[in-house]
Amino acid sequence: DNVDAIDENDSPVVYSLENHPNGMSIDKKSGDINWLPGYHDAGKHQITVLATDSEGAYGRQSFELVVENNNRLPVFESQPLLIGKEGVPYQYRLVASDADHEELFYHLVGAPDGLTYSDVDHSLYWTPGFHQAGSHTVDVAVSDVYSEVIQSYQLTVYDDNRAPAISSEAVTSAQENQLYQYFVNAIDEDSDTLSYALSIAPEGMIVGASSGEIRWIPSYSQAGQHEVIVTSMDEKGAS
Repeated sequence: DNVDAIDENDSPVVYSLENHPNGMSIDKKSGDINWLPGYHDAGKHQITVLATDSEGAYGRQSFELVVENNNRLPVFESQPLLIGKEGVPYQYRLVASDADHEELFYHLVGAPDGLTYSDVDHSLYWTPGFHQAGSHTVDVAVSDVYSEVIQSYQLTVYDDNRAPAISSEAVTSAQENQLYQYFVNAIDEDSDTLSYALSIAPEGMIVGASSGEIRWIPSYSQAGQHEVIVTSMDEKGAS
């Protein structure tokens, strides 16, 4: 800004600052006032300018300068953990900074089912379920009293495959030359497609790969005890 003074005697005028904020200056000849307010200079400032002629007479002007706040956005300092696993606890602690030293507030904007935010330690917590394998979008926000910044990332949850378990009771007796049947039933908690196989069986015994039905007609020479081992396997190879 520029200060102009009129001296009725046409004497040279010298300008000076009597009251001013730190860093402000004035050109003593032109009256140009220069100041670059810092980020902590928001508010009201009282300024007094003196215009003095060569004979020592002076004039004073006082005014109030209002500096508006120029808010700087908060910045996320923390980087998220991008990998998780079904059934394994996941945690990500949010850390952000603010150049204006304002109080920061965190909250969860978007997340998969079950993922929560704790205001106690500014952390995200989640134990992915066994049907939550895949890619999930997570959005978290930090804000000061003026502005909000969002951190968005993709969290990949890897499958923790659980082996199937046979739940049926085996039929343990058969008769020579009579059809033996046993329908093997297995449960897979991941709802995978199952197949069945015989790893140890007497000659002639078969099992349906998809049905789990074991069939056998023992011959007259096969009386006695026979070891049978049947296996159920899911599509990922777990048995």
